[in-house]
Amino acid sequence: MIQEIITYTIIAAAVVYTLYSFVRTLIPSKNNNSHSSCTGCSGCAVKTLTSNKIIISEYNEFKKKI
Repeated sequence: MIQEIITYTIIAAAVVYTLYSFVRTLIPSKNNNSHSSCTGCSGCAVKTLTSNKIIISEYNEFKKKI
């Protein structure tokens, strides 16, 4: 009986944590410097490409204003 309660508690905690992580990836960061939902991974090529695209687009907009 106690083993089942512990097992269900662990499973419920894992489901809650998975849902929390999923929702956190969908909600954008409140940090204005962060332009993607990536967090903490410095070697990620997607984050590098995304930030480079944003920098290039901001530069092109700046060039148009000059």
